[in-house]
Amino acid sequence: MGDTQKLTGSSKGRRLKSALAILLGAGFALLLGASAWFWFQQEHLLFNPVLLPAQTALSRDPDVKEVWVNVPGARLSGLHLQQAHAKGLVFFLHGNAGNLQTWFTNPAFYRQAGFDLFMIDYRGFGKSTGRIESEAQLRADVQAAWNQVAPQYRGKKMSFMAARWAAAWRRVCPQIWHLSKLGLARNLTSPCWCRLT
Repeated sequence: MGDTQKLTGSSKGRRLKSALAILLGAGFALLLGASAWFWFQQEHLLFNPVLLPAQTALSRDPDVKEVWVNVPGARLSGLHLQQAHAKGLVFFLHGNAGNLQTWFTNPAFYRQAGFDLFMIDYRGFGKSTGRIESEAQLRADVQAAWNQVAPQYRGKKMSFMAARWAAAWRRVCPQIWHLSKLGLARNLTSPCWCRLT
């Protein structure tokens, strides 16, 4: 009888170890699957672009011009509020959702402050072509837009503003950040200025 109990006890131990190994394996497989899903969906989790048809007018104001920034493999749509005697430029990077149609909402604020405004849609946003594939690509696109507009404002004040999510642009585009004065948009219609006037 003692031998039978020993066999039954060791049999239970093996079954318990097997069940534990199966549970650990299933847990690991689930974790691996979730990690893979997040890896391949990260762009969609970070960015929520809204596309616009190419013929969509982004602004009807005569002092707001639609511009294009050519970058490798894509064209970035932009809006440029240009006034006759502007004090300088506000280079504004919108948030991670929407497009210029939803972010370029209060040009009167910039007119009253006496500053021109320049904004772009990232790849895949609004009328911009292409797709964001990496941080380095995004950084290069922002740099290309800056290089296109900044020379027009030599000798004038230039400010770099970003929606809250993009406050990390200090790390992404340090060369732009150091050339400008920091501004952080608190919401769509009430930006926070830092010594712009």
